[in-house]
Amino acid sequence: MPRRRESRIPRRDRSCIVRAFFADFGPLRKDIPNRRPLFRSERLTGGLRAPGAAGPGGLLPARPRLSLPPITRSGDRMLIFLDQRLVFLATPKAGSTAVEVALESLASLAIERPPALKHTSAAAFERHIRPWLEAAAPGEPFTTVALMREPIDWLRSWYRFRQQDDLDDPDHPLAGMPFHDFATDCIAVEPPDHARIGRQAEFLTGGGARAARIFRYEEMDRFTHFLEQRLDCAVSLPRVNVPPRRDTSVTPELEARLREALAVDVALYASL
Repeated sequence: MPRRRESRIPRRDRSCIVRAFFADFGPLRKDIPNRRPLFRSERLTGGLRAPGAAGPGGLLPARPRLSLPPITRSGDRMLIFLDQRLVFLATPKAGSTAVEVALESLASLAIERPPALKHTSAAAFERHIRPWLEAAAPGEPFTTVALMREPIDWLRSWYRFRQQDDLDDPDHPLAGMPFHDFATDCIAVEPPDHARIGRQAEFLTGGGARAARIFRYEEMDRFTHFLEQRLDCAVSLPRVNVPPRRDTSVTPELEARLREALAVDVALYASL
């Protein structure tokens, strides 16, 4: 029988983490009661059968391979690995859903909803969640890790996502909108609602905090190697939530404007 691996954080303390986080987010507190659990403990198997192997001899007790076929998920989660003292921060539109699909079963805690909590920034984690985690599960400090996408390509990802998501919106604010207009809206002083996407640098380094390890989305091999070393298992990230192709080309003039407006993100990405 597979050995059940329970979280070392008591259920009462887990709810305290949530309440502390929402102390500064009053309008969202109504989302806490009577909803699906924010934290889920997962089962860990003692091993996976080797391909073609049968019986007990085919069990692999160490370094199982995690590989899943393409799948569609509705959202991504912040993942916390207590034994490995690792926290994955889910940067929006930077491949975090694929990480969740591959690794959620190994995580001690998977923070699912509401969106403000599952997409906890580095600063919010340091302010609200790290103190509870390290008090409830003493040990080495937790290492935060996250992905960052090339800034203009990140806008492209948001555009494709919003175009697809817009199909369910009766008002269709992005209907027929070219990428040029969407990108211009995103860097406006007061962006319209459909272009309020924030900045990756603010998520990863804002508020006087910084994720300890930040990897480029475009260099996924380096990131998966880091995960394999920390989690002691082979990691294969699936392709998930792949939107339809759309024209996201930009003129040289617009690219220059975008890089100027996203200068902080561009500088952070160049430093990785």
